[in-house]
Amino acid sequence: MPHENKILLKNKLAYKQARFLIILVLSFGLVFSLGQIVLDYSIEKSNFERDMKNIISTVYPSAVEAAFHIDSELAKQVAHGLFTNKAILSVEITEHYGDNPVDILIKEEVDIGSVAYQGITDLLFGREKTYSIPLALPEDPNVSLGLLSIEAHPYQQAENFLHRSFVTLFWD
Repeated sequence: MPHENKILLKNKLAYKQARFLIILVLSFGLVFSLGQIVLDYSIEKSNFERDMKNIISTVYPSAVEAAFHIDSELAKQVAHGLFTNKAILSVEITEHYGDNPVDILIKEEVDIGSVAYQGITDLLFGREKTYSIPLALPEDPNVSLGLLSIEAHPYQQAENFLHRSFVTLFWD
């Protein structure tokens, strides 16, 4: 009876090549996914600042008008317009023209409640950010009419980023 040399599956060349290729493909996929996540993170972080600058530049003329005319109704409209953005937590518009004491035209805030992944979102995107913009007429920028203060939190963008990252790692 001839002696048959049986090679175990894990010792066969085809098995070793297939295992190597699977590990290589999975490694490349993981590296490229992580690269995509890092790129998306840097873009998302800069998008928050860009969005806030755009929002501020949009409401700035109305906030100046509210401070100039000491119009609390217009200030309220500005605040309610700002609150359509989920990142905005509080808005305050004050007027203080000349030697007059500071007069608060509007001060409102919203409660976002508990934020999913609070620790991770704070670590990656930071906590609340306050933007204080002096209000002045374009024809006389040295004379302060008041102040527009906005507090914003990037939690919504952070949650969107975390969701996309999860999808990229596990389903992409």
